[in-house]
Amino acid sequence: MVLDCCWSPDGSFFATASRDKSVKLWKQNPNQEWTAVCTLKMAESATAVDITSTPAGPLLAIGTESGAISLHTVEAKEDVLETKLVHEIVSR
Repeated sequence: MVLDCCWSPDGSFFATASRDKSVKLWKQNPNQEWTAVCTLKMAESATAVDITSTPAGPLLAIGTESGAISLHTVEAKEDVLETKLVHEIVSR
């Protein structure tokens, strides 16, 4: 079950956060179909997701069921999107 979704600021991809502990990034292929091009596996349900633009490129924020937030850079490489964890905030 998808709990949240958002578009990238430039509209080139969107993200979904799911109860199945995954966050997926979606892009439109040449046939105009939307395809998941990156899947991040989380330790718990992903309940919120947002994308902002930075001088270094898109930054993906993911909120989880426990209140933790992780920040990931997003980089486009050919037909895929790659992410890198850059910061994690743990709720106490």
